[in-house]
Amino acid sequence: MARHTPGGAVHLGLTAPPDRRGGAEDDEPVVRLDDDHANAGRLARGISAAGWEVEAPQTNMVFVKVARESCASLQAHLAAAGVVAVVTPRTRLVTHLDVDAGGVDQAVAAFASFNRSPAVAG
Repeated sequence: MARHTPGGAVHLGLTAPPDRRGGAEDDEPVVRLDDDHANAGRLARGISAAGWEVEAPQTNMVFVKVARESCASLQAHLAAAGVVAVVTPRTRLVTHLDVDAGGVDQAVAAFASFNRSPAVAG
């Protein structure tokens, strides 16, 4: 779901496999599936509370329904808020090792502020 990068951006589900991550210096992947699932649940509840239609997560993936005509503007809004996501009518957000509570909060706040923006309300 969220991976912090230089400059404070957060990547949503665009990097490592959802429950494992290994590196050149680490031959054994780190399994964090319980944490990833808990973060996905928290993300889903937060985005749902902000007024979005969200499928109840069964894994570390959260699916958000986005009106086709809003996809481009939501993607730009999220990017401006430091959240990187590929927004489609069924947007998939994935939690993984690089997602912490702050990343979840940042993504939830970005979705919530889009719902309150004048372009959406009008």
